[in-house]
Amino acid sequence: MAPPVPSFTGKVYATSANFIVRYRAIHSTPVVASRYLTASNHPIRPKIAHMYDHREKDHLWWRVNINMQIQHVTRVVRSWAARRTRVAFLQALKNNGLDHLGKVLPEAKSWQQPLIGTMEVVVREYSLTSNFETIQQDANSLLQNILKLKHQKESLKQSSPKKGKFSSKPPRSKS
Repeated sequence: MAPPVPSFTGKVYATSANFIVRYRAIHSTPVVASRYLTASNHPIRPKIAHMYDHREKDHLWWRVNINMQIQHVTRVVRSWAARRTRVAFLQALKNNGLDHLGKVLPEAKSWQQPLIGTMEVVVREYSLTSNFETIQQDANSLLQNILKLKHQKESLKQSSPKKGKFSSKPPRSKS
């Protein structure tokens, strides 16, 4: 089955004190994977290429990254922050009627559409001192904003007339 063609392929951003969320309706390869894919003689290149060639295109590809400002803390703390963020966003997806792949859950509202594309969640330093309830509220709010902005941009793109070579306006006269 061919993956559905998204009507909106632009970018949507949402930020808070704890996170930066970047969403694109098309699938994009992460920077680290791109580094291996561009190195023709790297030993891990065939495995990475195979993985991305055979990855499902009708799912949401999402990942959690740690902001460079957090690099000064220990690896244990960075892993804990990333894991906590993943749990919060998994719950936020579920709260918005989506599973971990961005597909609509059976008990979701009928108007809900699947979330297909790439989403990157960047963990900010402030989230290290926030409690989990705050993290969860932030994740829910940011995901709702992403879904709302995506829906608005999709409806704008569908309602705007397509521009072609020919226009209904008469040509301007040269003076």
